[in-house]
Amino acid sequence: MTAKTTEARLAVWSVINNWGPLNPAGVSVFKRKLTHADDVALLQNSIEAGLRDLVAIEVLPVRTAPVWQTHRMQEVPYSITLRIAGLKLAPLEQIVEDTIRGLYQAADSLTPTVSYIRAATGRLPHGYEVSWAKDGLGKDKATKVWVATVQLGLVFNQDPFGAT
Repeated sequence: MTAKTTEARLAVWSVINNWGPLNPAGVSVFKRKLTHADDVALLQNSIEAGLRDLVAIEVLPVRTAPVWQTHRMQEVPYSITLRIAGLKLAPLEQIVEDTIRGLYQAADSLTPTVSYIRAATGRLPHGYEVSWAKDGLGKDKATKVWVATVQLGLVFNQDPFGAT
């Protein structure tokens, strides 16, 4: 059995990997997708690799805060951060907008009315917030890139006493 948090995080990756506007003509707009198996410091430590790998995205779990709803059921707000880095602001703004739309709309072709997120959590995303910053890339931080940080709220129910 897969952890609900893992299912929710993987649903976000399903959006990134399968949502049409993020994969025009079958080619991802993201040249680098930082998953937990990757070297997360790649974009911070190597100018050569970093510039070649932009636009890049990483998905990081941030916080879960279960609240009891009944004697056996918890509602679990789950916060995830998506960091999207690129060199030019306008194209990055479009990618961020397409990503957010995908979080609400992207779905498997076999179940087109049930989004990836809703299939994993039982609900649509709880909300999001986007912040923008210029950040230095590489060891000397000389190359400046735009970084959009999307704070995504997901919510699901779980029975901690249920079968494993």
